[in-house]
Amino acid sequence: MEALTPFVWQMWVVYGLIAGAVVLFSIDRLPLETSSLAVLVLSLIFFYFFPVTGEGGENLLGAGELLAGFANPALIAVLALLVVGH
Repeated sequence: MEALTPFVWQMWVVYGLIAGAVVLFSIDRLPLETSSLAVLVLSLIFFYFFPVTGEGGENLLGAGELLAGFANPALIAVLALLVVGH
């Protein structure tokens, strides 16, 4: 459990970002695409300035790792259904 201590504050920021995204999606004042892009850009900017570093000081979560999850076929299917349903 002690190994997770440095990541705690970054985890809470990401949870806040997710909660903000849910609020933006439910309010529906901004288009869904704009809200999604804003959340993506904010997460990239956040992890650029506050990287998750390992014991040796190397960055464990770069932009490539953050964006790699968006190539998952299941996510693409869900997003396609979201677009069709909207």
